[in-house]
Amino acid sequence: MLSSATLNTIAEQLHTAGWCAVDDALPKLAAHRLAAHAIALPDAVLHRAGVGRAAQRQTLDTLRRDTIVWLEPNNPADAPDQLWLGAMAQLQAHLNQHLFLGLKAYEAHYARYATGAFYGRHVDAFKGQSNRFISTVYYLNADWPSDANCGGELLLYGGLEHKQHPTHIAPMMGRLVVFLSEGTAHEVLPALRTRHSIAGWFRRGSS
Repeated sequence: MLSSATLNTIAEQLHTAGWCAVDDALPKLAAHRLAAHAIALPDAVLHRAGVGRAAQRQTLDTLRRDTIVWLEPNNPADAPDQLWLGAMAQLQAHLNQHLFLGLKAYEAHYARYATGAFYGRHVDAFKGQSNRFISTVYYLNADWPSDANCGGELLLYGGLEHKQHPTHIAPMMGRLVVFLSEGTAHEVLPALRTRHSIAGWFRRGSS
């Protein structure tokens, strides 16, 4: 599902910069199938996203206001969830082979940002405190402009380049962003229209 060129680009840029953004990562038919599925998810199956894990999990309106539902690895083979999880299995194998990362598991959820929703600056993993190692975000927004007119941009700080100013990444259809989880701060600016994505994490240990 992911081309050799896309896999090689991700591996190379993770190694040199700590992050990358690849447009049209999946074939258009697959991308639009995932987008249609995400858009059709009823509000009733989505729940407010929280911060923290297990007993420490809580919802904080001041930090994030998106709603999510986790992808199910046990769904039928022809389900949209399996389409995405299969592509990520390809990426996991490629990164383990070429960068020797020892990735062992992947988890992901659909995320819906209604008008005004955002996710404040945070990191997915603090060094030495989590086994999340690689983060992924895949965008499912048809006709999203490349400028900031609709908000919802991902601001990515740091990476191996240690840039002083964040990189602004528009959530355009079919764009895949991959970055090192540990220590890479990022945020989602308030969306001015509904925004869909799949956010995921490769782990070096069990969930």
